[in-house]
Amino acid sequence: MQTPLFLLLVLIAALFTACSKSDGNEVAAKDFFMSGTYDGKKFDCTLVNPIVGGGRITIQGITASGQNILIKVHAEAAGSYNFGDESIAGKAFMGYTDNSGNPGTHTNYATCGPPVVIGYSGGSVSIKSFGISGGIIAGTFQATLYDDRNCELVSKEIKGEFRTRRL
Repeated sequence: MQTPLFLLLVLIAALFTACSKSDGNEVAAKDFFMSGTYDGKKFDCTLVNPIVGGGRITIQGITASGQNILIKVHAEAAGSYNFGDESIAGKAFMGYTDNSGNPGTHTNYATCGPPVVIGYSGGSVSIKSFGISGGIIAGTFQATLYDDRNCELVSKEIKGEFRTRRL
């Protein structure tokens, strides 16, 4: 009769050992996400890819249904970056496309003119955490995105947050 009791104790010990504290090597579910609203509709990205280098931070989020959210910042540091000409240090760009085949919306636009006027969205990308390689990049974004095809300026609002790990 002692053998079943001993086996029960071993099983309970194994259960508690399996549920012990993490060694830190696991990836938490919230280590990688990008979520928010676009044109009033919620989105959650299933894939978030960061690229850091050449004086730039690029973060791409892709949803299960094929929406693509792209953030580019001409900097490599935490801070708040307004949208503008992305070739200028300290400025940001953001774009959104879906799987409809349309070119999407973005933070820059051009009027048909004359004269042709190049404009940029209000809003910004705020990078609140910018870790070293292997560390966390996290922040928020808010912008008006534009579709400037056919000499019409159609705007959509986007806002959200992201968190990913540098490679």
